[in-house]
Amino acid sequence: MLLNAATPLTGRLRTHLRRWRSWRRTRPFWGGLLTTTGGAAILLLPADLYTVLSLPGTAGLAGFLLGGIITTTGLLLWYQPRHHTLLSVIILLAALASFLYTNFGGFLIGMLLALTGGSLAFAWTPATEPATEPATGDATRPSTGDAEPPSGEPSTPQPHHPHTP
Repeated sequence: MLLNAATPLTGRLRTHLRRWRSWRRTRPFWGGLLTTTGGAAILLLPADLYTVLSLPGTAGLAGFLLGGIITTTGLLLWYQPRHHTLLSVIILLAALASFLYTNFGGFLIGMLLALTGGSLAFAWTPATEPATEPATGDATRPSTGDAEPPSGEPSTPQPHHPHTP
């Protein structure tokens, strides 16, 4: 078999890669990945039996609560991308709270990952479709926004004064 020949396996692989790329580009993927990783670090780094038993009340459960919130909102960024602004604010607030209530936010690793992921998610904008130009018939002349219309009329409408002769 030739290595450069297109086999059904490489065709399917290309199809899956194309679908994966289009899915990834329609949501704040890297923000969600960093947030989920940071939430898992906050959740799992201090999660040994001694920590849970020695820290009663909210101090012992804060790592589980905040780490779970951050991990869940990181996953929601992938599956509800239209709510990225609200989710990223929740992520940033929970990451800042994790610095106070857990072991310095998962030993700073989880907090910094969650803050970076939340910031990326907040700054993410959905990709817009490229605007298609309508066919005007004069394809040789480039269209600029400040050019005069072809009829000779000014581009801005003149004010109408009904009481002037």
